[in-house]
Amino acid sequence: MRSRSSLLLALAALSLTACASSRGRLKMGALNAAISQSTGLDGDPLETTPVEYEQTGKPEYDSFFLRAAEIRASLVVANALVDALTTNVKNYAISYAAANAADEGVKALVGGRPLDQLSADDAIALLTSQKARGQLSEDERNYAKRTGANTLQTALYLGTAVKSTQDLIALGRDLSPKVKSDFAGLDATKAPGVASAITGSVDNLQSAATTLPDIAKKLTRLGEGLSSLL
Repeated sequence: MRSRSSLLLALAALSLTACASSRGRLKMGALNAAISQSTGLDGDPLETTPVEYEQTGKPEYDSFFLRAAEIRASLVVANALVDALTTNVKNYAISYAAANAADEGVKALVGGRPLDQLSADDAIALLTSQKARGQLSEDERNYAKRTGANTLQTALYLGTAVKSTQDLIALGRDLSPKVKSDFAGLDATKAPGVASAITGSVDNLQSAATTLPDIAKKLTRLGEGLSSLL
């Protein structure tokens, strides 16, 4: 009896395991090259903000979840890139402004504000002035060379990703009503999780569709500003 009970329990556990969905986690190398090879990043954003996706065993659903996760991960990386570039550009500009605090041109650009309140555009303006005077350091020139063009490529990719995001939103809405019929029988235990994951993915995609254009504009301004320093 004990052997038969153990066998039944093992079979039940195997059945539940077969029906359960699993989750994958995106790595930087899986993203579009414009994102994964960003040269202005400080570390790997996907290590500190992991992006996971549902794996159901059904290709149509798995493709949707993976592509939706790629959009979300791209947004995580792009936001981190904006933060890193802004911080570094402002640090360079603050050093220049502090060293030339008595200069009338610098005073005009700073406008009497505390240096830590300068915007990214203010910082670029200061660095442009610094360049015009032939005072850019080798480190500053190298940073502009290393990050400028790559940042513009990233901004361009994000602009094109908006259309992909809208297409994925439509696909998610098409898949939602099919979950119950597509996940029947032994797969029925997956249905609630899959339905919830689709809803979450569509919500994230809608947010991305709104946010991506703004992030692309910020990266374009930063990329153009850095490229102008060369």
